[in-house]
Amino acid sequence: MTNKQVNDLIEKNESSDFLKKVEVNINLQKVNISTKLTGLFELFIYVRKQRNGWNKIETEIPTNLTVSIDYFNKFLDNIETLLGKENAENSWYNLIENPFLTSGRYSQFSMSNIFTYDSSITSFLINVNIFGSECFNGAYDYIYDNINNNKIKNKLYYKGIQKAYEFEDQDPDKKTSRVRNERSNLSRLRNDFRQLFINAEKSFFEKIENQENQFEKQKKEILKWFEKSQIKEDERFNKSIDNFKNQQLKNLDKIGELESLYSNKLMLSKPAEYWDERAQKLKKEASLWIKSLSLSIILALTILLLIIFKISDNTIIELFSNVGSGIKWSIVFISIISLLAFGIKIFSKLTFSSYHLARDAEERKQLVYVYLSLLNENAISENERIIILQSLFSRSETGLLKDDSSPTMPSTSLLEKVISKSN
Repeated sequence: MTNKQVNDLIEKNESSDFLKKVEVNINLQKVNISTKLTGLFELFIYVRKQRNGWNKIETEIPTNLTVSIDYFNKFLDNIETLLGKENAENSWYNLIENPFLTSGRYSQFSMSNIFTYDSSITSFLINVNIFGSECFNGAYDYIYDNINNNKIKNKLYYKGIQKAYEFEDQDPDKKTSRVRNERSNLSRLRNDFRQLFINAEKSFFEKIENQENQFEKQKKEILKWFEKSQIKEDERFNKSIDNFKNQQLKNLDKIGELESLYSNKLMLSKPAEYWDERAQKLKKEASLWIKSLSLSIILALTILLLIIFKISDNTIIELFSNVGSGIKWSIVFISIISLLAFGIKIFSKLTFSSYHLARDAEERKQLVYVYLSLLNENAISENERIIILQSLFSRSETGLLKDDSSPTMPSTSLLEKVISKSN
């Protein structure tokens, strides 16, 4: 179980305040350990450190010292079990205080025979064990003041006692007193360092936890910002797609309209050219007919003047004195006058008809462009389009015949559109 997991379980527990403030006194008499821990988290760090320290020792550990290994393993298991309880305070006595913090109440372990892995006595006993189990037993019994007199004749047992005696240095001389003082100071420094290490580790973990909380908070804010940005981006993208689709539909409609307009232009371009050429041709014919009309009028006036000024009164009397001769000359004069009048009438009709047809051709040509302009602006309905096409391609009135029918002209609304486009 990691530090973060332990701290999270403490925070979530119903007895969180109790687990943070509970004070635990660790008193291991034989190894001269006396330390005060505050909170279950510090206790967990201390016990786990001892358990891991014992597990890292590679040399053979004597049987009497394996009790300490079992002690710290069981202690750590009980701490983890306690963290699994909803209300840890109710289980504190049964899982922690009763078996581990009060000596003599737990059948398997006793606080008096527990060693820490980093104690000098622990290192001494492990090193003595190298000389044999009897040597270890002698040193162990000496430390616990439980020497077996029956074994004292055993050299290894006695050697263990001697080494333990030398290790403790209990002679009351000055040198021994200094060694004991140094050892006491060293033990105090070790306890202070252990407490400092626990506090430093706790402080470090709290800082890490704060950093993790801050990171999680920033992570949530970033994710929230990212989600909002993603939503806005999706909305903008969808809006762009919709605008693109709408614009595409408009473009397709516009292309269709332009294709239709182009088709109509191709369809009407040749008739427009024809009406333009015909208008020019009719203007030339009108010029010819007006010249002919002018000549006919001049000829008629010339003949009339000749009759008036060149033929005397006696000549006219003589021509009409005889009945037969009068009839003959009357027919001649009437025929000449009739022919001249008919010629003048014909030439005048041809002249006006040519000008009329030329103007009609020009109007039809102009109507083609107006019609295309109306198509481009979608300002014309299907019925109006049919009427305009009928007007464009209907037979023109020449004015030469009385029963000559007029073309079907556009409605009033169409005429207004055409006039507005022309202006």
